Amino acid sequence: MSRKWLAVAAKATISILLIWYLLDRIDLAKVVARARTLDVYEAGLCLAVLVAQTGLVTLRWWTVARITETALSLRAALRILLIGMFFNQTLPSSVGGDAVRVWLVAREGTTLGKAVNVVLCDRVFALVVLVAIIGTTLPAIYARVSDDATRTALGALVGIGAIGLVVFLIAGEHIAVLLRRWRATRPFGDLASDFRRLFTRPAALAPLLLSTVIHLLTVLAVMLLAWGLDIQVSFLDGLMIVPTVVLLTTLPISVAGWGVREGAMVAGFSLVGVPADGALAVSVLFGLASVIVSLPGGIVWLVGRPAGAPPSNLSPLPD
Repeated sequence: MSRKWLAVAAKATISILLIWYLLDRIDLAKVVARARTLDVYEAGLCLAVLVAQTGLVTLRWWTVARITETALSLRAALRILLIGMFFNQTLPSSVGGDAVRVWLVAREGTTLGKAVNVVLCDRVFALVVLVAIIGTTLPAIYARVSDDATRTALGALVGIGAIGLVVFLIAGEHIAVLLRRWRATRPFGDLASDFRRLFTRPAALAPLLLSTVIHLLTVLAVMLLAWGLDIQVSFLDGLMIVPTVVLLTTLPISVAGWGVREGAMVAGFSLVGVPADGALAVSVLFGLASVIVSLPGGIVWLVGRPAGAPPSNLSPLPD
């Protein structure tokens, strides 16, 4: 078995083990019974929010491409993003959705290095804003969490992220110049320049606002499902829990975040008194809603699939 398929098998194993661990401790019948009570109206609103969010993610990526001087039309950005979502959400592929995005951007006429940069810049920008949102909710989290290790880990994450960003903004261009001196590190120098350009130009305000709204819509989508299951939680509760859950699911250790998301959701919502079966039902339903919203990307891929396949040497980026 090749190394790439071993990676897929490892991710699938982790997802299965985490879900098995939860189901071993939570009554599956209660989870199913709870899920069946989902209000259709709230479920529809959740899907509508996720669809609107997809449009905003496309707009953010297109804006990031313009700031980093990458040729990418808005129409191409939407098409490529939908395909990437489909690969991320529905296929346990060794080629992640971001790697497919890189390949498709390169097919638009952009160099492979620039295609990698624009996808990474979009990802990192979204993560920076996500960590900032977590930072603003730390006081509320500390009020709920008594475990010192968890409090320290979250505080360190936000602190390191803030310090790292400040250092990069100050010394980023010097780092880029240094990396460009050698052929082997030149691509990293170009990436550093694109990162600094993205975070320092006035136009960066647009993706900043878009990223903030996008993350808030994720919280809203999760809360709509919770409310649709008659779980008594507030939007503030969701704002305290969901961003951290999303951050954990970005770790490339499972298939589309399955298992990691469920464990984090159960642990997070327990802080506000939500029973485990309710939190697990919310998490599974959110995962299914994400899959449903990603399905149009499969149609776009099949209808407009270009000849050939992604190069085998294109390393997958984190899901």
